[in-house]
Amino acid sequence: MLAQGQRLKRREVETMRCRGRPRHGRFFTLVVAPADEFKAGVVVSKKVAKTAVARNRLRRRVYSLLRWRSKQQPAHLLVIAKTGAAELSFSELTKEISALLVKE
Repeated sequence: MLAQGQRLKRREVETMRCRGRPRHGRFFTLVVAPADEFKAGVVVSKKVAKTAVARNRLRRRVYSLLRWRSKQQPAHLLVIAKTGAAELSFSELTKEISALLVKE
């Protein structure tokens, strides 16, 4: 999990959706915006996972994958989960997120 200071606030998420450049994958959309510091956010709707337990598990997994990214180039990242993302194994999740980060 990322530290509280490295996570995007609600208003930052809203501006990221408007100003960031989206990269689309099969199970995730990655929105990237240049910044002076690293911050990341993960959005998982009820369409993706019905229960709060499943949504939070997916959110924690994505945050853990983004944690290593915080030491690299600073940017604001927003990961939006799509339908089917909750059923991915951790290795499939790693491949999907890594592919989106390489596109960046």
